[in-house]
Amino acid sequence: MLLSDITLRSREIEEQHRIEKLGEVLRTLSVLSHKINNPLTALMGRAQMLRVQAGTDRRSSRPPP
Repeated sequence: MLLSDITLRSREIEEQHRIEKLGEVLRTLSVLSHKINNPLTALMGRAQMLRVQAGTDRRSSRPPP
């Protein structure tokens, strides 16, 4: 019975370590996603403004000059 308890506890500890590692990976991916998406959003917004100014944006309600 003691060996069974030790084996079960060892598996529980291993599973807890896997869960913690997965949590760390997910947090890292979240930070990376945030760091990549912020500049891209700014660039896309600026590109949209330039298209509107140039009159080439079809979504613009303003007719070309």
